[in-house]
Amino acid sequence: MHKIAKMYPEQPLLGGVARAESTLDEQGRIIHLTPFNRFTYGNYGQIPDELYNKIKSLFSKVAALVEKENIKQDLWEKYSYISALAGLTTLFRGTVGDIRDTPGGLDWFRRAFTETAEVIRHAGGQLADDLVDRYMKGIPDMLPDSTSSMHRDMQKGLPTEHDMHGYLVELAHDHGVQAPLLEVIFQNLEIYENKRR
Repeated sequence: MHKIAKMYPEQPLLGGVARAESTLDEQGRIIHLTPFNRFTYGNYGQIPDELYNKIKSLFSKVAALVEKENIKQDLWEKYSYISALAGLTTLFRGTVGDIRDTPGGLDWFRRAFTETAEVIRHAGGQLADDLVDRYMKGIPDMLPDSTSSMHRDMQKGLPTEHDMHGYLVELAHDHGVQAPLLEVIFQNLEIYENKRR
């Protein structure tokens, strides 16, 4: 979002976060894998109160849409979670259960969540203080075959959104943060993309 904000300075921006588990089929159509969907939105910046109140009034009619007072934090937290999860599942070419249920498997999740959060915080992103612990509490309860959409795309030989990891590595370099796991994750994705082309 901050890249969009830089492209459109002083312009009203509405932030939004979608949480849904999906993949693409052979024809490139989006397939939803679970009935769980959650969408949050909020004033990212520069939206006048009168206009934002109209938006809220419209969105209040849709039960799936939830307003977030601090949408920037919600965006960073979604980004941190999906980056860590997609990074590990693509690096190890395995599901959450494949990784978690090996000796030391949970440690890999903690390392990925911690390193990602550290980079984001050094870059000025807002994250809850207990974010890593919250994420770690959820890993044991995830279904063994849970995985990331990026891992599913990789299994099908499709393009990945590897730039999300490249951006994290760029942030780490720009802010002097050591991020060895994130660098390995990004290198793995770059190799995959080079072979796929």
